[in-house]
Amino acid sequence: MKTLAIDCRMARMSGIGVYLRNLAPLCMGLLAGSVKFRLLGYDGAFRVPKGPSWEAAPFDAPIYSIAEQYRMPPLLRGKDALWLPHYPVPLVARTPLVATIHDVAHLALPDLFTGVQKVYARLMFQAVRRKAAELLFVSEFSRQEFLRRVGAPRGGMTVTHNGVDQDWFKLPLAHEPARPPYFLAIGNIKPHKNIHLLCQTFAHIAEQCDADLVLAGEYSGFRSAEASTEILAAICPGRIKFTGPVEQEELVRLMCGATALVFPSRYEGFGLPPLEALAAGVPVIASNIPPVREVCGEHARYFSPDSEEQLAQAMLETLAFSPQDRRQRGEAGRAHARQFSWVHTAETTAQVLKKALEA
Repeated sequence: MKTLAIDCRMARMSGIGVYLRNLAPLCMGLLAGSVKFRLLGYDGAFRVPKGPSWEAAPFDAPIYSIAEQYRMPPLLRGKDALWLPHYPVPLVARTPLVATIHDVAHLALPDLFTGVQKVYARLMFQAVRRKAAELLFVSEFSRQEFLRRVGAPRGGMTVTHNGVDQDWFKLPLAHEPARPPYFLAIGNIKPHKNIHLLCQTFAHIAEQCDADLVLAGEYSGFRSAEASTEILAAICPGRIKFTGPVEQEELVRLMCGATALVFPSRYEGFGLPPLEALAAGVPVIASNIPPVREVCGEHARYFSPDSEEQLAQAMLETLAFSPQDRRQRGEAGRAHARQFSWVHTAETTAQVLKKALEA
């Protein structure tokens, strides 16, 4: 029986954590019976399904650290493959590895990172290009970005889109948004998230509508933050509101009541919030960038991430949707979002993992 090690240290994080919490247990279930698992740094962040043979291996070395380089290889002895949900690889380990590439932001957005971070990222991207038996990409855009900015890998490449939690589809479609109305944005205030443009645009249309702007997510502790929450809120006092991090239950409530989800980002590897909004039947206003186009298709209202005018027009038009328009668009968006299934992603991922184990 083959043994697969899985790096689980990021399972409680957002972004990559969502990916890992959904896919790891599904893949374990699909490979049960022919594969044993060693979960590195597993702390119960996801429930292991019944059936697989597995063990947890304590491993708390920080991501992107020197410690992970010398502490991981001993945990891989005798293991047939390693699945990394991110690109930092153990440089001296000889275990065949599968790595998931979410984006190449460290290379595409160099102004957001320190010199040390950029050097480290270049080193690790080249290492994963040379060492990985298989690479998984969450979008075709990320695959093309990797080829352009890193180079062709020695191993295989497979696109496995992120999925949508099925709970989003269980929510009733709202004929009308909550009262008083609000636009919702989810994310952080790093420059590429383009929150400043959103706040400026909202301030210009605030007198024309009774909606507020609600921003949900982590808005503190970023070295490269575009601006402080105080500065952004002051652009339109009393009408721009920051929630800070919210639990899933509160996020669902905010999403379902929103007039629209606004996603103004300039750069993403995938873009999960717009897809979750479509699954909930909520209108999406999104920047016209390739990964969001890839995910949302024709079911979002797009604007140039440099154009306040286009964004303002999209927000005002969406605010004027009739209940019938909103329901029709919601049904179409939800049908589109059903194509993005974690189960389907897990089936493709499990085949890639199996290939690496048998190589």
